[in-house]
Amino acid sequence: MSGGKIKKRVFGQGEVIFEEGGPGDYAYMVMQGEIGIYKNLRSEAPLRLAILYKGDIFGEMALFDASARAASAKSDTESICLAVSKQEFDRRLDDTDPIIKSMMQCMMGRVRSISDEAERLRKKAGSLGNME
Repeated sequence: MSGGKIKKRVFGQGEVIFEEGGPGDYAYMVMQGEIGIYKNLRSEAPLRLAILYKGDIFGEMALFDASARAASAKSDTESICLAVSKQEFDRRLDDTDPIIKSMMQCMMGRVRSISDEAERLRKKAGSLGNME
């Protein structure tokens, strides 16, 4: 996909939409189906963090701060999503009231920090469990 438009994407059951650690080039809105959000998707024991349904948005965190994807997204059923490119997202964000824009960026930074800390604690708890 290229350009700055919002596009409809159809994903087959089991199709990986994006991978943890990958670039944040699109955000998505679920129009139909179920999307799973996973940590360690390619491991023997992937951890499903959430199941998303119609109207839910995912992949937006990476668009705010250009960070790598914090988790993977996989279509758990055949799904239809609207995909918003980083270019289109930035264009629309630039048109947003500066105060609202700053508040959104601040909130997203806090969400990212909480997500990072939760991952750190999860790994620490896992390593403690291996000590037994």
